[in-house]
Amino acid sequence: MGMIGNGIGPDGCENPKINGTDEENLCLKYNKYCLNGGTCQAISPTKFRCLCPETHYGGHCEHPNPCLSRQFCSGHGRCQKDPLGCICFKGFYGPRCQFQEDGCGFHTSNETGELIYERTAPSPLFDRWTCTWHIEMFDTRKVLQINFLNLTAPHLFEVTSKGCENAFVTLTIFDGADPLQSPTLASTQIVNMCHGEDFEMPFKHPLFTSTNKAVIRLSSRIQGRSTFLHLNWTAKKPSCGGRFSSPTGGRIDYYLESSRRDEEELLGDKACIWYVNVPPQFHIELGLQVLRLPSAETVNCSSNILEIFDSQMPSNKTLSSQKCSSLPTKEAPTIVRTSGPFTTIYLRIDGQQQLFNKKCGTSCTSIGFSIVYKTIELPTGCGGKIQAEESSSLLQSPNYPHIYFPNLDCLWIIQPKIISKNNTENNNENNKLISNNEENDGDDPYLVDQKVEIFFEHFDVPTTVTQYSNPLLRHVTINSCVGDSLQIVEKELTYCNMQKPSLNLPIVAPYFSLKFHSDSSIGGSGFSIRYHSVCQKILLCQTAQYLLQTIPALHHNPLNVLIELLQSQAIRLRFDKIGFTTSFGSCFYNTRQNNPQIQDYVELSGGHSSNEVANKRYICPRYPFVAPGGEIVTSGIRPFSITYSTSGSPTNKGFLFYYETFNIGCGGVFTINENGEQKITITSPNYPEPYIPFMYCVYFLRVPIGKAVRLSFDVFDVENVAHRDDCDFDNVRVFDTYTDDNEHGQLLGK
Repeated sequence: MGMIGNGIGPDGCENPKINGTDEENLCLKYNKYCLNGGTCQAISPTKFRCLCPETHYGGHCEHPNPCLSRQFCSGHGRCQKDPLGCICFKGFYGPRCQFQEDGCGFHTSNETGELIYERTAPSPLFDRWTCTWHIEMFDTRKVLQINFLNLTAPHLFEVTSKGCENAFVTLTIFDGADPLQSPTLASTQIVNMCHGEDFEMPFKHPLFTSTNKAVIRLSSRIQGRSTFLHLNWTAKKPSCGGRFSSPTGGRIDYYLESSRRDEEELLGDKACIWYVNVPPQFHIELGLQVLRLPSAETVNCSSNILEIFDSQMPSNKTLSSQKCSSLPTKEAPTIVRTSGPFTTIYLRIDGQQQLFNKKCGTSCTSIGFSIVYKTIELPTGCGGKIQAEESSSLLQSPNYPHIYFPNLDCLWIIQPKIISKNNTENNNENNKLISNNEENDGDDPYLVDQKVEIFFEHFDVPTTVTQYSNPLLRHVTINSCVGDSLQIVEKELTYCNMQKPSLNLPIVAPYFSLKFHSDSSIGGSGFSIRYHSVCQKILLCQTAQYLLQTIPALHHNPLNVLIELLQSQAIRLRFDKIGFTTSFGSCFYNTRQNNPQIQDYVELSGGHSSNEVANKRYICPRYPFVAPGGEIVTSGIRPFSITYSTSGSPTNKGFLFYYETFNIGCGGVFTINENGEQKITITSPNYPEPYIPFMYCVYFLRVPIGKAVRLSFDVFDVENVAHRDDCDFDNVRVFDTYTDDNEHGQLLGK
């Protein structure tokens, strides 16, 4: 209204009047500001612009148009004025397209594109090569969305590890300029993938840069037939996400307000990524205070998800926390601690659910989250000497339950709390072996009966797996604790995720030296160990009597006697004296559950768990303490344990028992030689006499690779119950592999 002109194009209309009433043309006054043949155009009563000829550009047509010169882009590209730059032809790059690509890789400023790279060779060769692709948008306000489609890598053998140091092919992506030009830019690495399970996470959802640049580098130390990379990218104006680098901490708030939502925004899925980095001497603590997702309190990880990664390279191995539903308003903040100076926050919201929620109008709760983060100085050391008390305590890896720190070497020494000298002398006098088969422990600095018991409550220490699957090699998997590990020195045990300890299974020793090592790559949540001091006597004699006379001041905590024996042996145990008294009525209700208040008891544990007589807590000095005849016989599938507990009552006089271990041919390891001609005969315990009750024997049969095992039963006579076909009484079972009742291979026969 009130404008003049032909109305064609962005310059087709102008305002003919100025200052409302004096009818003076604005451009008569300001036309001199349009240089080099430019003409003035009024766009409001107070503003004008210059229409420049083709030869010049700028606000006042003050700059010559470099695009008129074919040499501006070195003859290898197409010039554009706004923003000024060169779009290079294939094979050239640089601000003026002055550089020619050397080998694989390219430089581009295209806002959308696809990268397909394939490298072939007649046969696998050890040949190091690197391809680098540079993407840089002219518009610095935009970021890049990168979608992974495929990455196939050649390999002589498979390597699955925490990092990519030993990988044959590695793909890295940097957020910004090439780190080779400046070492300080190495902290912007947002992808580091190699063949193996590292590929799983980045392929699920797109990744975003925080700048208008990305550098993609594919490195290999082998040239093979099947190197293939496929991805695409799109430039977008960011509505969320970014990079935060405050050295002290900060706050990240992101919400989709109901009043600001429009149909275009709601119809598409939303994915955002925030990168946080702090100085290298710190790690990060994040507090998730508020989280509201469209699915509300319904857990739906396929549509709505907030993930926090212990790295600026999100992957399945660096995931620290995952939330798929809204947090209750009164719930305490979720705390996540990183192992280093980086973290990544990834938010994905389903667009259709947003559109559904829009129908509720302004009453809808804003969708989004609030996270407060702060820096924590990295600890300077770990380990130390610990004195185990009678009450249990916890030993945990640094930063537990979050991912432990890299490059750790920790040593913990756990010792039992030493009893006073007077008590030690009394203990040795009243707790002794009536036998000359065992020598005195002499000057051992640790008491014979005072030890440390530990058991693992949690364990997650990842390491490296190498699988050789080359056609020239037979398939071999090497499970080694190379990288991160926890070592129990006294037991010569090394644990990692490839060789995990049994959870809640006690390990006892006079003292423990625990060595924990982590390398520079990403770790796990670590370990949690509960420990306390125990009274335990280990008996190694084949035949012995053991006498314990109670002194209330000393034995107010349970004493454990452990009898070591071979798995092929059996043990015969006879109690000659049980020095505590219990009411007759209580003797027939003697389970742990029914009598938790009774402190005077003897608890047995040995043989197979199905032997109830040898795995029970007894509170009576007579029957039903043991079967008639006073003896217990069981197999040596595990050490036989006797735990004695007393309330300290003077009526509790201790106990005296006799035991013997004997070979009965119960199980063993049997190996056939290489030529396979040898035949092995295995028999039941005590054969040809009737087998002893409560035996549990495991026979391992090993043959050379390429051979099979053939079993032929010459004699088979085991007890069965009439009208029962389940073999749940006495039975023989055959497995292809076997560790224990809970961990074994296929059942071949029963």
